[in-house]
Amino acid sequence: MKVVLSSLFLLWLATTFAHACSCMPPLSVEESFRRSSAVFLASVVEDKQIPERGPDGKPLRWYFTEYATMRVERTWKGPKPGQLVKFKSEIGAGPCGMPSRGEETLIKLGLLRADHRLSQARTTQVIEWLVYAGGPEPFILNMCSRSYELGSFLDRGDIPKLDRIATHQKN
Repeated sequence: MKVVLSSLFLLWLATTFAHACSCMPPLSVEESFRRSSAVFLASVVEDKQIPERGPDGKPLRWYFTEYATMRVERTWKGPKPGQLVKFKSEIGAGPCGMPSRGEETLIKLGLLRADHRLSQARTTQVIEWLVYAGGPEPFILNMCSRSYELGSFLDRGDIPKLDRIATHQKN
C-alpha cells in the first residue's frame, strides 16, 4: 500500500512541478552518512512560509520559502541534543525543497486537499525529521537527500542502520 501511495505522490509531484525537481535515486544510509556534515533526529519547533512574488508583485501560489527551527533530539553526527538548528527551503516548481510540516503545510497552503493525504492524519503536533545535512546552517530539507519526516510515507527506517554505523565507528 505504501508503494502505491508513494508512487501516486511522486506522480502528483511530477505533474504539479513538471518542469522541476529531478533527483538521482537516494544513496544508501552508509553513503549518505559518510557524505553528510550532520545526521540527526530533530523536532519542528517553528515554521513560517513566505510566498515568492512574481514580476507584478503578486504572491505566486506554487512557490514559497520556508524558514524553520528544529530542536535536535538525537544525533549521530553534528549538533548536540537540545541544540536549535535553522532550515531554509525553497519550495515550488523549480526547487526540490520540502516543507518541515510535510503534508500539513501543503494542506494549510491549499496545495493539497486533506482527503488526498498520503500519511495518516496527525494525532500529535510533534513532527520529527531524520536529517542528513550537507553544508552549514541554515540546512535544507530537500527531496533529493535521504532526509525524511518520521512516520510519513517516505519513512525508510534508517535509525537502526545509523545506530549500527555509530556502534561500528566506536569500535
